[in-house]
Amino acid sequence: MWGLEHRLSWRVHGRTPGFLAAALLSLAIGEAAALLLIAFVRFHERFNYWIPDHDRVVAVRFHRVAAVRENLLMMFTAAPRVAAGELEHRFPLIRTAGWLGGQSPVFVDQTGRRLPFHARYADPHLLSVLGLRLLAGDAETALAQAGGIVLTRHMAQALFGTDSPLGRTVATHQKGPLKVTGVMADLPPDTHLDFDALIAAAGLPAPKQPWGWQGTSEDVLYIKLARPMPPEELAGRLAPFVRQRMPATDPAHPVQIDVCTLRELHIGKDYQPADMADLERRNCSFTSSVIAQSWLETLTAIAGVIALLGAVNAAMLLIAQSLRRSREVALKRLLGAGRAAIARGFLREGITLGLMAALLAAVFAGLAREQVKVLLGASALPLFADPGGLAWLVGLALASGLTAGLYPAVFAGFLRPELLFRKDREHRGGGLVFFLLALVQTAAAVGFVLAAVLAGVQLAHLRAGDLGFAHRDVLLVGPAPDEAGTLIALRHRLVGDPAITGLALAEAGPGEPYFNFVQPMRDGHPVGRSALYGRIERTMLTTLALRPVAVSADMRARLWASDPASQEAVPADNFVVTENAVREMGFDSPEAALDQPIALAPIGGPGKPVTGRILAVVRDLRAHGFTSQARRIFRIVPLDAFAPARTGARVMPTHLYLRARPGRIAALGTRLQAMLEREFPLAEIPVAPLSRSVFATLHDSETLRRLLLAAGVLAALLGAIGIAGFAALAVHRSRQALAIHRLAGASDRAIGLRITLRILRPVLLGLPLGLAGAVLFFLDWRQKFVLQSPLPVPLVLLVAAATLTLALLVNAGQIWRVLRLRPVTVLREP
Repeated sequence: MWGLEHRLSWRVHGRTPGFLAAALLSLAIGEAAALLLIAFVRFHERFNYWIPDHDRVVAVRFHRVAAVRENLLMMFTAAPRVAAGELEHRFPLIRTAGWLGGQSPVFVDQTGRRLPFHARYADPHLLSVLGLRLLAGDAETALAQAGGIVLTRHMAQALFGTDSPLGRTVATHQKGPLKVTGVMADLPPDTHLDFDALIAAAGLPAPKQPWGWQGTSEDVLYIKLARPMPPEELAGRLAPFVRQRMPATDPAHPVQIDVCTLRELHIGKDYQPADMADLERRNCSFTSSVIAQSWLETLTAIAGVIALLGAVNAAMLLIAQSLRRSREVALKRLLGAGRAAIARGFLREGITLGLMAALLAAVFAGLAREQVKVLLGASALPLFADPGGLAWLVGLALASGLTAGLYPAVFAGFLRPELLFRKDREHRGGGLVFFLLALVQTAAAVGFVLAAVLAGVQLAHLRAGDLGFAHRDVLLVGPAPDEAGTLIALRHRLVGDPAITGLALAEAGPGEPYFNFVQPMRDGHPVGRSALYGRIERTMLTTLALRPVAVSADMRARLWASDPASQEAVPADNFVVTENAVREMGFDSPEAALDQPIALAPIGGPGKPVTGRILAVVRDLRAHGFTSQARRIFRIVPLDAFAPARTGARVMPTHLYLRARPGRIAALGTRLQAMLEREFPLAEIPVAPLSRSVFATLHDSETLRRLLLAAGVLAALLGAIGIAGFAALAVHRSRQALAIHRLAGASDRAIGLRITLRILRPVLLGLPLGLAGAVLFFLDWRQKFVLQSPLPVPLVLLVAAATLTLALLVNAGQIWRVLRLRPVTVLREP
């Protein structure tokens, strides 16, 4: 019986192929878009799942926070390197532990040129903890030999081709040759690990104070537990053992034990850097591959909305088709079919449509995968790499099919057959639901598109705004923590280059996430909040066009002079301070701070206070992060002060700023990169436009804007189909009423206006809802930026007008069809 009903239903579908094709297309578009976004979310949710027993592997790091007021400085210990064996002995719940850390040596080829590979130091147990599989060599001894190195397969092939690398040597700069003791499989794309080789830690000198604070953030201990355990519980068990071995610290900021699951190493929670309580409890930002949990939640929500819109669109089409199938349903009812049986039949049809659409969705997703990878900035986007991908596709198909068929099933189940066979009556149900669904589609499409447009306006406003310094046509060479001599030599080479109008070396310019916190002091007492301190060359003031707010005429001529020799006229005890730093130090005005003595006390490290006088106050620099304006204090020093022999024990990363002539920055960057590779082959120094560094934090915001725009286009496409269906239904139901109005003498204008308002009702009501949602999103989202764009009201009105125009164009055929109605023909219809 079910097969017969199914064949009859699909025979009816065959008589209206337009409805069937439109419903399938709507479901397929929604399912494909949702599948792609969910694939991105699943890829990141399953990061590190390839590691055996990933739920029992944790990463441990020890740190403490040195804090002055709201500013923080994190310090790390080298203890993970020496603690593995003792922890295994003391705690039975720890099966095995392995250390990963250290800086990579510079690999060189036979000619002495640098090779593009990065290695980390590791102890022998790390391979078993992380399940790193060796393709050649002995896993027990590969990292137990001093001077041994285990290569990944791609590095071994790059160095030795198809020859066996075992026993061969890899040359390094100043570290001597390393002997290849093993080859392991390449790391998969879904991992937080980032290295091309592992070097045996046995050859490293033992740390003088293993439990002191001379370690780095890269010193991580990976532990495999006997059973899964919450990170907080493991940290509590380790705390007494760790704090007994740590030197005495500030009681207000004790040693913190960062115990993080492998998932937390990649998916992080959003928190503000100034949130000391959260930072001191636990910090899992071990790597640069962290993605925000809120971003994944946003993508999941957008995927759900798009899939729902596809199902809603299909539901509208099925409702319209069920009106055409009313007599078929009535006949079934008269032959004894119950309401439940008819409803089940429509639900089965909806599910079948959903599964058929899933096949199309798989094809659409495969065709659009590369474009979506570029859109989201994904390194990989596996759709059906595991059974979970197919399960998600089937689940989306079932959910979309049920959603699409639910109301048509209810609607068909409650049809009254005695009314359907009377020529003077027509069933009027389904119109309200049809109207509400079209309204939802309009609101979603308008909301997505307008939100993308407003986000683009905010980002454009930020890029074109006043950041307090010039970043266009400026190249940033660096950072180079250990290559200051190379940058000085490069600067000498570039003096007089016709393509360059400005050159300057600096330790802490705008745009870099390197911080040297100092506490300003007046009369021996701390004043205000801490600031970022860095030494700069005098020409940085003109290269970056830092604008003075307060400076004497004589000092302005010295500091902003175009003659490089005027450096000698600048007092050695000078300070150049931003406006917000002056306010924090309690001065009434920038002018009142001129020639005033201050001292800068280092935070979290040794060193005597730096003393001097404020010679100039410049505009605030709004560069890094855009969530706050960093207070900055500069000291102008001569060029030779940046030489490696003069930097002292505390070496800050050095940068070289170059201002190019307009339109020549790209060619200059290419030429500089080639010069560095040719003349300084061992130096790994990046060259990029300063704007890229300044606006690096806008990557996620730009991705969100593009995603909202893509979602809006899809929603508009689905909405156009839905509005067209609603218009067809409205015209079908209004034919006789409009014919009577025409016989009563109504003009074409009046009839056209009447049917236009009837067709555009969901658009007219859904439009303000979409506009309101997008505006609320914009007002909330722009709070994260220092430079906030005003609400572009004309642009909002333009989007509204464009929406109404498109709706009219989509339904112009139906309106023209009404105007061509012949009343006599319509009134003769049954």
